Amino acid sequence: MCKLFKYLQEDKMITFIVPVYNGERTIEKCIKSILAQDFEKEIIAVDNNSNDNTAKILQKFPVRYLLEKKRGAAAARNKGLREINEEFTKYVVFVDADVILPHGWLKKAIRILELSGDIVAGVGGPGKGVDKNYISRSLDRLLWYPINRNTYVNSLATMDVCYKYEIIKGTFFNEEFFMGEDPEFNFQLAEKGYKLIFSPELFVYHNHPLNFKQLIKKWYRYGQYYPLPYFKHPSQITFSFLGRL
Repeated sequence: MCKLFKYLQEDKMITFIVPVYNGERTIEKCIKSILAQDFEKEIIAVDNNSNDNTAKILQKFPVRYLLEKKRGAAAARNKGLREINEEFTKYVVFVDADVILPHGWLKKAIRILELSGDIVAGVGGPGKGVDKNYISRSLDRLLWYPINRNTYVNSLATMDVCYKYEIIKGTFFNEEFFMGEDPEFNFQLAEKGYKLIFSPELFVYHNHPLNFKQLIKKWYRYGQYYPLPYFKHPSQITFSFLGRL
């Protein structure tokens, strides 16, 4: 394992892609948590045409700043993918701007990937609410509580996911999807024969909706867009998906 980590430090690097829109409330803590991770890394911050202080905050950090005027996380992530230093990147990590990575998150993710074999394309984990209010605690239990061990899944949330770059190279997010672009991306990998691992060990801190109104708005939009990737990739329909309809 030490040889693996030495190889990464001396020869390859990890590229983080952080899409952000009006993220002035959370982006600073997000970037600091990425910088605190192990290994040589490059951070590509893709500003999705914010109209707050996001760009000004990002100027304080050693990140590569890109502007993507086409709205949507899919367009922002694709912008980052197209700007990757292909020669030196072994892993690509997507982190949402409202996420904080715990210390050691990256090392754990790489360890799981390196021990998982060539068939595994990526690994990710759950989000624990930053604000310990009733809404945040309820979402923690509703979304992630049932999974307590490493599990093969057909999709991972791109708020915190680490991929092997050689596998995802040439695969992009569907920019027709305003939401649900992450499962559609993962379904492309699944249909090529690759697997994904969900690991509760790879939890991150996530800023959930602050109040009931924000929660309803978020889940209404989620309900609108969640089925679309499955309609496009019917082979990925599972009992879990049907149970959520």
